[in-house]
Amino acid sequence: MSESEKELYFKYLEKKGLKSTEQRLQILDTFLQMPGHFTSLDLHAILKKKNPQIGISTVFRTLKLLEECGVAKSVKISEEEKSYEFNPSHHHHLVCSECHAAIEFIHPTLERIMNEIPSEYGFVADNHKLEIYGICENCQKGARVEKGGARVQENISKVFERDVLRTFINTEERGITFYNSHLDCFKEDWSRRLFKALVSEEMHHLQLLRRQYQQLLAENGWLAGQPRFFILDDEEVAGAFRQSFADFQTSVSGEGEEMRTLKEAWFMERENHEFFKNMADKLEDVGRRLCHEFADEEKHHMQVIQLAIDNLERVRSDPEQRVIFLNQLEKEILQLK
Repeated sequence: MSESEKELYFKYLEKKGLKSTEQRLQILDTFLQMPGHFTSLDLHAILKKKNPQIGISTVFRTLKLLEECGVAKSVKISEEEKSYEFNPSHHHHLVCSECHAAIEFIHPTLERIMNEIPSEYGFVADNHKLEIYGICENCQKGARVEKGGARVQENISKVFERDVLRTFINTEERGITFYNSHLDCFKEDWSRRLFKALVSEEMHHLQLLRRQYQQLLAENGWLAGQPRFFILDDEEVAGAFRQSFADFQTSVSGEGEEMRTLKEAWFMERENHEFFKNMADKLEDVGRRLCHEFADEEKHHMQVIQLAIDNLERVRSDPEQRVIFLNQLEKEILQLK
């Protein structure tokens, strides 16, 4: 674990006028090594094996301090009990009232709504937290498990990687469909070559993503039974994109077909770039890395298409500028491969 969590905790103790005792340090170290969700009793049982002198009340107080300083996050799983976890990234929980499983998830549409609500009331939000209580799928089927047992998500980063890869695959497929369906809109050889190069790169990326997805499932068979963490309804996203895309199309309706098509492609890449960039800012570790990589790819596509937009009309009337532009465009296309 990063030393930043420990530093945050120690600074909070100092602010509260509390000492960093050996027992508090042992509790912190063990807490940071705990997988998934766990109760104070689970943590205390492990600590007792290392140091029988650590009492349950010390564990309670330390967990409270860790939660106050933001290192820990808790979910109320019953009237008397909380489930704790290390707090690496922002997410929400589905809590089963039968087996007390806490299922983590992220939903981009929910995040958007959560951000919109405070602004409608002129409210400045620092944070938000959502817990939905009910009966999990296993308990509905009668497949009861012990509290805090097999339903704990063992490796949330793998679950997230699986879900994000699915989203990337769907996004690449939509992009390929768009570029292939608009090739006939161009009279210029270079603009058709640009779209073909974008198709070629996205096909290459799609193959890599599919291979990575299949390898992930093959190496982690337990993923097949895990609920989604990154909940993204493709039809909902596609619907939202179609609406914003229709509004954008209205704004460029007076343009010629080639210019309009280039601007529509730029708009599509910008929407993808902003979506994945915003998601990356909410995540840590593998989720942040994957979203940043995809956002950077979409940004490069935007830049290449913008170059074409800026020069489409100019190169038709200026042969010298046409040569300069085509050389520049060729370099950008080679970088796509």
